[in-house]
Parts: sequence; C-alpha cells; structure tokens
Amino acid sequence: MHEEGHTMYLMVKIPEKKQPVRVRLPRGIPIRKGAKIEINEIDTLWFGKYRHSFSKYLE
Repeated sequence: MHEEGHTMYLMVKIPEKKQPVRVRLPRGIPIRKGAKIEINEIDTLWFGKYRHSFSKYLE
C-alpha cells in the first residue's frame, strides 16, 4: 500500500510462457476473473526479461 492506495496485480496465463506473468491493473479498472485481456510486452534492459502492462479487457 502507498499514498495512492493498493496496487492491484493480475496473474495472466500466456500460451507461449510456462509461468503466468504479473500485470499491474490500472487504478479504477475492476477485476474481472476469467476475462481475456490485451497486454503490452515491454523489453527491459536485462537480457531476455520483459515487463507486461495492461491494455484493455477483450469482450
């Protein structure tokens, strides 16, 4: 928790990955269990490491 409140994370299954990835849910966006989402993959400075960011829910 921080001064803006709690940071919510989703654990998302991606078919190409063995382990689920952690995606931060933007403030004000409700959690929809089992919903499909669009995420962005962001390359980091570490070799082979990526971050993932929430884009939108797919309906």
